[in-house]
Amino acid sequence: CPGNLALLASIVQITLPRKRKTVKYAGNFNPSASQPFSYKWQKRILSNTSLTKNIDVLVYGEWPNQTENIKSFFTATYSEIDKKDFKKVFRDPLQFIFVGTLSPNKNPQLLVELVKLLNNKGIVSQAHFYGDGILMDKLKNESSFFEVMGINGSEKAFHFHGNQPKEIVQAGYKKAHFSFLASQSEGWPKAVAESMWYGCIPIATAVSCIPWMLGVSDNKSLGSRGIIFTDIDNTIATIKQFLNQQEDFNLLSQNAQEWSQDYTLEKFETEIIKLLQS
Repeated sequence: CPGNLALLASIVQITLPRKRKTVKYAGNFNPSASQPFSYKWQKRILSNTSLTKNIDVLVYGEWPNQTENIKSFFTATYSEIDKKDFKKVFRDPLQFIFVGTLSPNKNPQLLVELVKLLNNKGIVSQAHFYGDGILMDKLKNESSFFEVMGINGSEKAFHFHGNQPKEIVQAGYKKAHFSFLASQSEGWPKAVAESMWYGCIPIATAVSCIPWMLGVSDNKSLGSRGIIFTDIDNTIATIKQFLNQQEDFNLLSQNAQEWSQDYTLEKFETEIIKLLQS
């Protein structure tokens, strides 16, 4: 779930109360999220323990006032053998990474604006985009010939790498200080979780389970593992704080890494087995 066929299935399963069932809700399970009516129907049916029997519903994040059949779950990318302690050196130029489709839903143009303003304010920064999409040409045009004065002279501020093998993207994560995702809708944003694995501080919009992933509470913009993106000016102010207090940057980077590296493929397999055996 969610989906049109899944809506039909969620209705049919009401007639099978003795059948053992498991549902993966791969979208945003936030009860207050603005979503299509069919999505809301599915959430209501699956959460209604009078209608829906003998079922586990796996959702991303932890949400208040949920019925006992709603179980917080996760997705994994890396294995236990991939675990390492990735140390970030916080120095010029600041490195930002975007991984995903260059589409209006992901708002990659906001990273272009952010990096331009940072450089205009004297904070030397670069952005690396991994992925392709309908906004590629527009982003290249908007960022062309924009250069920064790095320690080795004038360098390009924006680099568009297109779709790359996972090894190339992982190398990008290792070099980056911040990851960026101003998405309008997500389920489990793998680009955020993967960047955190390598110690990147995520800057992301407060959709789906992202505030939970970033350790944000009470509608704040700064969490224990990352930054909620509300607007460019607020994000720049937060980054400036890190420039003056690098211990805070190191702490967030370490917290992000420790959180992400808890969700491995081995743990994912173990939790699936528990569900099947329960």
